[in-house]
Amino acid sequence: MRFWKAAALLTGTLTLAEAGGTAYFYRRTMIRNNADMKRTMKMAGTDWNQYMDIIQDRKEKLVANPHQDLYLTSDDGLKLHGTWFPNQDAKKIVICFHGYTSQGMNDFVGLSDY
Repeated sequence: MRFWKAAALLTGTLTLAEAGGTAYFYRRTMIRNNADMKRTMKMAGTDWNQYMDIIQDRKEKLVANPHQDLYLTSDDGLKLHGTWFPNQDAKKIVICFHGYTSQGMNDFVGLSDY
């Protein structure tokens, strides 16, 4: 009988720990409150200011190409924005997704030379 009580206690404790961890990470990654790009950049531990000249140069070159802004409203009412850079000669397509505190034209412009 003592074994079953200990097993039940251990199972209950592990279940609570798992539920708590899941709730924490869900709130940390999925809930859009306190979304702040500066906070996210600080957490990443990278000083992006050192790359801003390169990013700005590549961004200017990229947006000089033909492109189209696309908008879509998500099921939860968010206005989503994408930028399409067509290339008729290409046999492949690249789709880039960023986090909700990021900006695609800043995050992915470094890949634009490719």
